[in-house]
Amino acid sequence: MRYEWRRENVNLEELDKHVQSFFIQNGFITRSSREANIIEVVAIPTEASPVGEKIRVELEKIERGFALEIMNLKRIDSSILGGLLSSFLGGGSLVLRGVKVKDRLEILEKELVHWVDNF
Repeated sequence: MRYEWRRENVNLEELDKHVQSFFIQNGFITRSSREANIIEVVAIPTEASPVGEKIRVELEKIERGFALEIMNLKRIDSSILGGLLSSFLGGGSLVLRGVKVKDRLEILEKELVHWVDNF
């Protein structure tokens, strides 16, 4: 999902550090890369992470502010749909796993948005 904040003079590099600190505090290892007005943050799970999936976040400088987009939920939705379509062949476990992962990701997403609100 994509979120936008209207804030003048946001330093994207400082925002990147802020987002990475959120993931580090939640048990992830992070790395980031920059291309033009977009910074991609990748959070890699460890045993201490609440989610066992790699999370990709894009931070984008926009007119009068910045945007944050979490890229994983689209992929999770696709795997749930694939599991539903193949459930007659035993794909029901894929659906259950996908739903659990999606629930945990949505909770983490809300916490991240709150974290960025306080930036």
